Amino acid sequence: MRNIVLFFAFSIALVNSAFAEWTGGFSEGMYSNVFIKNIHTGQIDTHPYFCIEASNGARACSIKNLSIWGPSYGTLYDLALYFYMTGESVRVYYDPGVWYDESFNTDITANALVGLSSCGPDKCFGPSREIPSK
Repeated sequence: MRNIVLFFAFSIALVNSAFAEWTGGFSEGMYSNVFIKNIHTGQIDTHPYFCIEASNGARACSIKNLSIWGPSYGTLYDLALYFYMTGESVRVYYDPGVWYDESFNTDITANALVGLSSCGPDKCFGPSREIPSK
C-alpha cells in the first residue's frame, strides 16, 4: 500500500512539473524595444489590476490572483513602474486573449502581461516569443 501511495505522489509531482508555465513557453506575444508610455491601475471583481500601454500602442494587463500569471502580479507591477518612471527600452511579453470581461477587453485589452525584460542597444534580455518564420 505504501508503494502505491508513493507511486501516485511521484506521478503527480511529475505531471505538475511537466506542464509548468513560463514566459518563454509560448510562440507569440512579444514586443521588443518599446517603452511604457502609460500605466493604469484599478480593480475588477475584487482583484487589483494594472495595465500598461507601450510606445507602439500595445496593451497588456496583470490581474492579481487571476489566470496562471496572477502570482507574478507584484513583481510585474514593480518592474512596470520602474520602467515607466525611467523610460528605459523594454521587451513586453503578453499572452493574447486571456481576459474575458467584455467591457474590460473593449476599453483596455484582453492581453495578459506575462513578463518584462530590459533592452540594450543591440538586443533585449530574455526568451524570444516570436513565431518562427517558415
